[in-house]
Amino acid sequence: MLSALHEPKDNKKRVSKCVKYESTLDMSGINYPVKTKQIPLFEKQNPTISINVLSFEPDTKSFTIEYLSPERSRQRHINLLLLEDPQDTTKHHHYVRVTNMSSLVAHRTKHKCATYV
Repeated sequence: MLSALHEPKDNKKRVSKCVKYESTLDMSGINYPVKTKQIPLFEKQNPTISINVLSFEPDTKSFTIEYLSPERSRQRHINLLLLEDPQDTTKHHHYVRVTNMSSLVAHRTKHKCATYV
């Protein structure tokens, strides 16, 4: 979340670049690891941010919408991909930011041009 809201100019993968912005989000009442069902609470507490969450279905090689924000017209909109261990869903999960939706779904077509989702 913080990397999307305060994108570093260099070393974008380093968590340390975002630590100074931790207090800019209201995370009260949200437990870690954050479950998808807690995202509406996050959006309520952070009224300028909306979030969509997708997950990948290995069997069908397609994406499923885990959470579709009703607040998509907010100032900042962030798409996340939920990664889980398909062998053990009881393990913790991890969200990664989707910066290019066209690249994420490029496997759906043989064309080399951008696709719009």
